[in-house]
Amino acid sequence: MQETEKAYVAGFFDGEGCIYIGRIKSRNTYTITGRIIIGGTDKSIIDYVYNIIQNGRKNDTQHNRKPNWKKMFRIELSQLQGVKLLQDILPYLNLKKRQAELFIKLANLKRKSTRAGQYEIKRQEQIMEENRKLNKRGI
Repeated sequence: MQETEKAYVAGFFDGEGCIYIGRIKSRNTYTITGRIIIGGTDKSIIDYVYNIIQNGRKNDTQHNRKPNWKKMFRIELSQLQGVKLLQDILPYLNLKKRQAELFIKLANLKRKSTRAGQYEIKRQEQIMEENRKLNKRGI
């Protein structure tokens, strides 16, 4: 990615992106993982961003709950894919900079330990809770 493309993606991501960190249940236990979602109603812009980042999965969903809602187009990146993107655009992020840092910290913490001990699990939960507070809507 060129620097101007990184800046463009960062600006778009600040407005239309989502950094999700949450629990996923697996048999008798759970794991904390992250996901990046970039969405919008203009397919051409989502296609343009997808061509720049060249990663993730592109899909479109129709929200049928309200008849006047537009079709939504999304790019979804796994935790591993998301870390690479966030590291590239981090210097240009503004609104979501702290969430991006938490996402990268979580991925690095998980990468270091294959079998998470109590300390690692506790730290992952703290990162998840801090991200949840930053994502909270309203005042």
